[in-house]
Amino acid sequence: NAMASQEQFLRKLIATMVATNNANHDKLSISPLYGTPLRLPEDNGLHHAENKAIQALFSISSLLCSDVSGVGKKQFLDAFMLKDVRGAAETVSFACCVFLQILMDQENGLCVPQNPSDRAFFSNVKLPLIKAHLLEGLSSSLDECMFSTSSRKHAETLICDFKIPQLCLTCCQSKTVSQAAFDLYENIVLPLPIAVLGDLLLADKSSLVTLFDLVTGQNNMVPDHDHSKQTFAHTLGNFAKTGLLAAAVERFGVRNNAIAALSAAMQGSDDGNIDENEDSLPRICVESLAAILCDNEQDELELTALEARTMAPAIGKILSATILTRFFTQASLETTFDDSLDHSSDRSAISQSAEARLLCSLASFPETLDVLRKVGGLEAIGLIAHEGELAAIQALQKACELSPKSVVAVDAHLSIMDCLIQVESKLPADLSNASKLREVVIGCIQIITSLSQNIETKSAVLSAEQSFGCLKAATCIISAISEQLSQKSKAMKGDIASVNKTLTESYAEEDTTSAGKSH
Repeated sequence: NAMASQEQFLRKLIATMVATNNANHDKLSISPLYGTPLRLPEDNGLHHAENKAIQALFSISSLLCSDVSGVGKKQFLDAFMLKDVRGAAETVSFACCVFLQILMDQENGLCVPQNPSDRAFFSNVKLPLIKAHLLEGLSSSLDECMFSTSSRKHAETLICDFKIPQLCLTCCQSKTVSQAAFDLYENIVLPLPIAVLGDLLLADKSSLVTLFDLVTGQNNMVPDHDHSKQTFAHTLGNFAKTGLLAAAVERFGVRNNAIAALSAAMQGSDDGNIDENEDSLPRICVESLAAILCDNEQDELELTALEARTMAPAIGKILSATILTRFFTQASLETTFDDSLDHSSDRSAISQSAEARLLCSLASFPETLDVLRKVGGLEAIGLIAHEGELAAIQALQKACELSPKSVVAVDAHLSIMDCLIQVESKLPADLSNASKLREVVIGCIQIITSLSQNIETKSAVLSAEQSFGCLKAATCIISAISEQLSQKSKAMKGDIASVNKTLTESYAEEDTTSAGKSH
């Protein structure tokens, strides 16, 4: 009660703290709305007196906020948040930032008790109580600044100088202040321009790793667990879209952390599928994972055998289920609508999606094929191969080498046969993709030939209704090659005749010249 009656003294302590730290932030102009600071003795720049004032401020603040009647808490908030002063948001936000920064060091900080026996009460009760109120006050004051044209620049400078995004991530890992920190992150930090947010959160390795942990739920203490994971994933997704995430992952060497975190978070889907909503957690994770693994020069996903072995058991099932569901849904739509409509672009979009590319990359290693086969991976890859995707065809070639029966068991051989018939007909027309289409045709022929020569799979290939179309396609290819060779042969014969004629004329001219000289 004695402290509550001394609001002016409390404000003088706050003013002293603000004045002491204002010199360190020359880009900010802070109005002295808390009043005149305490006049303290000079100590050659050691700030002993100022430090004592800040320690007294913490002790009094924690005493007021622990009052069960709520009177002390109201007095503290009225004094610190300048409830009776209009237009105080800039000053209040700065004061909150300074006090929070002082309190972040929980080991050797200014307000940490010297007596070890007092530290448990300080860490578990006093510190969280004050930090929670400061985070709430910072959120409301920054919100006011962000919506004011004249104060927005101040707020953005404050956020950068005091590294508010990193502060939020750290506090979200503390049970007692996580909700206040998450509210600040969601309302103030998340709407920042992605370039600004990237400069802050991707500036150091620890912040990026913390962000990955929060997305997976590891050390995430926010009460609304699922919503917070979604929000943090949204940040990662925005970084991935702009290329900032892949660059930061490579710069800090945290590729393994990224793969593990995103793979773990992707498994949180309710129905075991990755829906097409770009804001859903699994969708953000699969797109971010593809962005991290993508080789920008080749636009292909690059995986090591170890990474593939790690990812296949974790996400192989959800990738396969998603692709199968999307293809089955597409097939249902095609039977519903007019047959004359061309749906090839829709099927192609599925085949070129992030989940399809990831699945094909995982299947390119012999070690992972058995894992994927058990969760419907080969069946999904067969449907992708049907659309002429080279990576899927190459994956099925690997499968044919290891287990031809497994390819036939999921009717992937029929997809390959259909692909050969469709792609061969496109070769003369689509000259821009002729090189890729030839690779697709070669891959298909090699698979069909391999299965036709295997005793266990031969009958399945020969009895398929597509076999005649494949023979026709092969005949056309042989015919085309024969014609090319014939034309080359004729050209060579013509060239030889031309050379012989030139040589004969040359020799005749040389003989005439020699005879003239002799005469």
